[in-house]
Amino acid sequence: MYDELFEDIKIKISATNYLSLTTDIWTADTAKISFLSITGHWIDSTKFSQETAVLRVIHFPENHPGVHIKEYLQKGLESFEIPLSKIHLIVTDNASNMKAAVKISGMTSTPCFIHTLQLCIHDSIFRQKTIKEILTLCRGIATHFNHSPIACAKLKSIQQQLSTEPHKMKQNVPTRWKSSFEMLQRTFEQKVPLATYTAEFDETKHPTNYQWGIVEKLVYILAPFENLTIKMW
Repeated sequence: MYDELFEDIKIKISATNYLSLTTDIWTADTAKISFLSITGHWIDSTKFSQETAVLRVIHFPENHPGVHIKEYLQKGLESFEIPLSKIHLIVTDNASNMKAAVKISGMTSTPCFIHTLQLCIHDSIFRQKTIKEILTLCRGIATHFNHSPIACAKLKSIQQQLSTEPHKMKQNVPTRWKSSFEMLQRTFEQKVPLATYTAEFDETKHPTNYQWGIVEKLVYILAPFENLTIKMW
């Protein structure tokens, strides 16, 4: 099955004049092993349809300077006999080592729009001291309920009494701004149940009125960026 699929993709790529790539390096959390992926994107000349195929997911045990990334990119392209002249451009994140790898390879790169958007939001909003404190506070609230079945059950009981949506608290992943937005949104949605819980059990630190005001404004400001991110996916 692998050989048949490999040959099928290879034939399709050889029939097109231009090919664009997306690539990224990530580490598997369970095993702490790094991988580099290469995905091809092209237009089928007969059906005029957009085609996409994952070309390679390569174990990447090396350090990540540009020269090593370049070698692994070339290894992936050579397996499909793809000449550099066929590559229109390659989309990467904004990491300097990835940019360097593409430049050394002789290809043209363009930064990922969603990653650029994330960096803009992080640098302009999430780096502010007041916002950092609020994110830490919201993360602590989410951790409290997500790690304690008893606390979660108490909150659910309060939600039922107040006829509030019985949603669980969300905890963010600091490197993904959208998860921080969803955490803020969920925290603000549960403002009244959380205040009731804190008044009754005094087990978590509650945001001040000033902080609640900032949370509300953050949710309002970031909502359009979330919609744009979803559309770009």
